[in-house]
Amino acid sequence: NTKALNDVLQKKKRLIENALAARDAMQDEYRQHKALASKASHEANLAADKLSVAQLDLKKKDDRIARLQEQLGYMNARVDGLEQHKAYLLNKFKSDTGKNVVLLL
Repeated sequence: NTKALNDVLQKKKRLIENALAARDAMQDEYRQHKALASKASHEANLAADKLSVAQLDLKKKDDRIARLQEQLGYMNARVDGLEQHKAYLLNKFKSDTGKNVVLLL
């Protein structure tokens, strides 16, 4: 009887030890996964910050491009106006003097 009791106690002791070891292993694995999740979250936040900075930079560049395109349109219109005025003045010179406008160029 005593041997049977000792065997039962030894089995229970092994079961308890195995259960404790399994619990410790699960806790370790949980901590590792929690650390990985925390690291991934941190990296995602850094990536989101970089994305925000890049989007702001892109918006600034898009705004600058829009301003430059507007200025270019204005300058093209100004050049066209000056070319028309030049043509008018050359024709006026020719009609007033009767001389060829090639002399002016």
